[in-house]
Amino acid sequence: MNKRTVICLFPNERIRRIEGFRQKYINHPGKDVPFHITLLNEFYHREEITDNIISSLYKIASKTKQFAFEAVPISTFPTSNVIYLNPIPVSPIEKLVKNLCNEFPEFSYNEKFPVFHMTIAYNYPDNLKDRIISKFLDKFGSKRIPLTAGRIGICIQEESGWKEYLSFKLGEYDDSSST
Repeated sequence: MNKRTVICLFPNERIRRIEGFRQKYINHPGKDVPFHITLLNEFYHREEITDNIISSLYKIASKTKQFAFEAVPISTFPTSNVIYLNPIPVSPIEKLVKNLCNEFPEFSYNEKFPVFHMTIAYNYPDNLKDRIISKFLDKFGSKRIPLTAGRIGICIQEESGWKEYLSFKLGEYDDSSST
């Protein structure tokens, strides 16, 4: 069975209260993946992931320094039932995605990058949107949430839901042995 995979960026910080909120308001198997930003929404199927692909991902991740960003509350997509936080600045995320797309051009974005975001609610009834936003703001406020990009991961869709399959810490590459 071909199993869909995606590449995600995970912050170092685990914010249990946000994870609890997401579990309550994301009505989709993707809620099993911890708080993240999807970098590539399509990637190789699990059985296609070779040692060379793993090595390439390791090099990209380890040459990318961990970086600080903030999650800014709160936005929605006008054509779907998604409530999310915006990562700012977005430029280090775009640079990471550009490196991934250069290495794996078959998964590159054709014209422009998508709106990078961190979903906190998805697939809820239309009449609950304002209530969910209000609950989020009551619980977390409107302050930016400081985060540090810590690792990229391959997440895989299985029959039981989504899970992290492999991960690669940012900033671990040591090229001193190649000199």
